[in-house]
Amino acid sequence: MHPHSRFYSSQRLEMHYAVWGDESKPPLILVHGTRDHARSWDRVAEALVDRYCVYAPDLRGHGDSAWALGGNYSIIDYALDLHALGEAIGRGPYTVVGHSLGGGVTLQYAGTFPEKVSRVITIEGLGGLGWGRERRPAHMRMREWVESMHRLEGRSLHIYSSLEEATERMVSANRHLTPGACPPPD
Repeated sequence: MHPHSRFYSSQRLEMHYAVWGDESKPPLILVHGTRDHARSWDRVAEALVDRYCVYAPDLRGHGDSAWALGGNYSIIDYALDLHALGEAIGRGPYTVVGHSLGGGVTLQYAGTFPEKVSRVITIEGLGGLGWGRERRPAHMRMREWVESMHRLEGRSLHIYSSLEEATERMVSANRHLTPGACPPPD
């Protein structure tokens, strides 16, 4: 059985995921590890399609998903992408299985959005990430971050009509810059 390939958007990145089975069955998301991709789950997905509709994303920078400009490849970035996948699927709560890096991503996501996850299974997953000593619980900080990133994603890009206009904007936004600090292009 071959899966269907689908795409969704997260932080303006085109993200790929594979879907096996009947979408009227309960949703199961499989999250791969560092050196894997969505199709690493083929045999597992084929064994579970009688009970679940199986979704397996390619994490950013893996498989058929886009690479992140600037190299944003942290667990919280992957958790943000997993949240965007859940929004694209729209069928929660999910059973989520993560392997290795995917286990850490799964735990971060489930801890931040427990209402979206019915079960969590991690295989050699990462845990115990240090988030500083803030008094607010980590899941609240993570939820606020995901929501702020989602809001930023909806912003329109601003294109300046000239280099001078862009320089003026940069100088007005940063008191440490002066017009002379922004050299003209070659």
